[in-house]
Amino acid sequence: MGPMAIMVKRKQLILVLAALACLSLAGMVLLRAYVRQQDTQMRLKQQQALISADALLDAGRFHEAIPIYREILLNLPSDRAPALYGDIQRKLATCYLELATSKDTAANLKAGAMALEAALGSVAPDATSNEYGHFQKDLGAVYSELAVLRNPREYYPRAIRAYREAMKTFTLKGDPDMYARLQKTTGLAYRNLAEVTDSRRNLSHAKDAFEATLPVYTLERNPFEYGISQNNIGAILMGLASGDRQATYLKEAVRAFEAARTGFHPERHPFDCALAMNNLGLVYNNLSVVTKSNEYIELAIESFQQAIETIPPDSSLKFQRIIKANLALALDRREQMSPTDKK
Repeated sequence: MGPMAIMVKRKQLILVLAALACLSLAGMVLLRAYVRQQDTQMRLKQQQALISADALLDAGRFHEAIPIYREILLNLPSDRAPALYGDIQRKLATCYLELATSKDTAANLKAGAMALEAALGSVAPDATSNEYGHFQKDLGAVYSELAVLRNPREYYPRAIRAYREAMKTFTLKGDPDMYARLQKTTGLAYRNLAEVTDSRRNLSHAKDAFEATLPVYTLERNPFEYGISQNNIGAILMGLASGDRQATYLKEAVRAFEAARTGFHPERHPFDCALAMNNLGLVYNNLSVVTKSNEYIELAIESFQQAIETIPPDSSLKFQRIIKANLALALDRREQMSPTDKK
């Protein structure tokens, strides 16, 4: 084959390669157009599904909205559209938590908590963000309910962590009312956790939390919540009363229950007032045992009698019987005390 023939062949090859390149470029353009078309169709389908799910959510048809939200999330990676992903997870959590009020409570609460956790993943952990704080507050409330229904050892610590995170947003200075509510729920979580594990440590944390509410729940501005906090502090101090410091803790509990009583108006809050008086009687009774003093047994009897006089007739019969039984035991103890003790 001569040189001219070789050159012709090379030119033909170059033309073929160029044509293939053009075809490849055209194919890429077509492919990209197809992908864009498919992506547009996918987004349109997601938008239509989201509108449908939102309508079901607004109508209270939560069990129908859930599978639609879940289907959307399957095709929506969290890093692709984090704001939309978080919003859908929040709505999914709402559906589960609403369902939890009527059926399969524990299972729906757990699913709701998982959705809230996923939604939190799309929110920057910014202490100045109200959205972040509300997510953590709601998550803490769900975990607190799960602790009652399922596993307190597992879920109360999760609730406490969430409440503490929320308090980074809702500070004493920035939002005192929300801060106090979060401290109160934290105190309740610690107190309940103390019933199943590490009693003294968790009771101490509970006491700190309830005491942290007092700059907000003052006797002047919010006497009822002031009384609730003081009543809880007194009960915790009774739980801590043991060993060499038993009498000290009990005397501190007396002060707390006396303070609680001042927060409850006998006519507006008769049950809470009676509860504080009953608790005060229990502390005085315990002090009479520790100190072997008739002075405290007399104060116990007086407190139980005031509780019986204060408690409304339509209140729990069980609670009424408890107070009367406490009074009977205190009267019996007074009769059994030796003359030396009665001095």
